[in-house]
Order: sequence, then structure tokens, then C-alpha cells
Amino acid sequence: MIFRQKGKRQIEYRRMKDLTMHIELTRDSVCAGDDMDAPHKTIIAMNSITETIELVTKISQKYLPNIAGQNHHWECLLNGKIIAVIEKDKILPKISYVKYEEDNKIHFTYYPALD
Repeated sequence: MIFRQKGKRQIEYRRMKDLTMHIELTRDSVCAGDDMDAPHKTIIAMNSITETIELVTKISQKYLPNIAGQNHHWECLLNGKIIAVIEKDKILPKISYVKYEEDNKIHFTYYPALD
């Protein structure tokens, strides 16, 4: 009986692992010094059942640079479609459901504050 439970857990783990996808990330530069590494390309692994707000929150917290000031924002595009706008203190989802493709690319477009 213990063997079956262990085996069942392994099967469930394999199913969840199969839902993992890779996403290519790129972003705009925010200043001249930031241009040296442009387009800041990296590849991450995410669960393919991740919701829009969770996806954008997880990626933006670790990937986007921290910028001082107010009124600037980022647009998050998944495969060329805007899925969210990221402001200083909040994320505004633009869609409720993320439709993933076989190859997924997320690009963050930077909009500086206007004085």
C-alpha cells in the first residue's frame, strides 16, 4: 500500500513537470549604461497553468530593474500581445486568461515618466 502511494505521487509529479514551459524574456533598456546588455535576454521555466497576474508578478519582481521616481511604467507583451501594465506599486492585467504557444516570448516595453 505504501508503494502504491509513493508511485501515485511520482505519477502526479511527472504530470506537473510536463506542464513546465520555457519563456524567453527580453526588456527595453532604461538608461545608456543599461544598453550594454540589451536586450537583456534570459530564458526561464514556468508552469503552463500560471494565471496572468501571477505570471507577470513573478517575472517582474526578479527580472525588471528597480527604478526610482513616479509615473513610469512597463507594458508586458506575451507573444506580441499586451497582457499587463506594470506600474510602480501595482500590476494591471489586460487579459484574464493567458494563451500560451509552443514557443513563448515575453517582452517588457519601458515608458519613462514625462516631466
